[in-house]
Amino acid sequence: MALWKDGSTPKIVDLTRYERGIIGVASVESIDLQDKIDLARLEVSTCLKRLLESRRYVTSIDQTLSEVVITEPLARWVTMLALSLAYREAHFSNLSERYKGKWDEYRLQAAAARDELFLCGVGCVSRPLCRPSTPTVAVMAGQAPPNTYYVAASWQDSSGNESEVSEISVAVLPEPGSSVEVSLQAPPSLAVAWNIYAGLSDSQVERQNSAPLNLTDGWVMPLTGLVAGPEPSSGQLPDHYVRETNYLWRG
Repeated sequence: MALWKDGSTPKIVDLTRYERGIIGVASVESIDLQDKIDLARLEVSTCLKRLLESRRYVTSIDQTLSEVVITEPLARWVTMLALSLAYREAHFSNLSERYKGKWDEYRLQAAAARDELFLCGVGCVSRPLCRPSTPTVAVMAGQAPPNTYYVAASWQDSSGNESEVSEISVAVLPEPGSSVEVSLQAPPSLAVAWNIYAGLSDSQVERQNSAPLNLTDGWVMPLTGLVAGPEPSSGQLPDHYVRETNYLWRG
């Protein structure tokens, strides 16, 4: 699962899965959906900090959020909250009652997802492995099949845990006589290796390395082109949960 601090959830496309018309509403009402996502993440971050600090989970505020994993209730909470903020702005921009119902509904859905998260617990990892930056792609001399290639990468730690996959890079080989070389920069302290994923579509990339790549090694596409392999993992799974608990303090 993705780490909260990596900021990859939600995307605008995640909003459209719940509300197909949100793109049209945003266009008509001049609403910046990414701004609403950022505001929703900021509000959720504040709530997460308050919960984790109240449990005396760690002493550092930065450390609390760095270990949070995006479980399904957390992803749903921030998505519903972003939608409610968008429809709130649409309502107040011209006091149109047609948007108020959806504002209220998504606000209630956000609160329900928040309550579910706090009941189930905020998923955390003890050794968070951050998402890589976009891999560096270079076209070089070679004999790879001409095509448009989409590549991404992930970090791997000493226990075999894998990070969330990076954003996609694109390499275009218009004619024979060239190939693709991919490298990954700035490994985090916990990373000991990395994995390369590639495909002919940005929606379907598969692992190209049979064994983890050394941090200092690059990857060059073989003469035969891409190979079939596993799809990217969803990232690290929580190894513990922090739940909201009411205490009656004595003394």
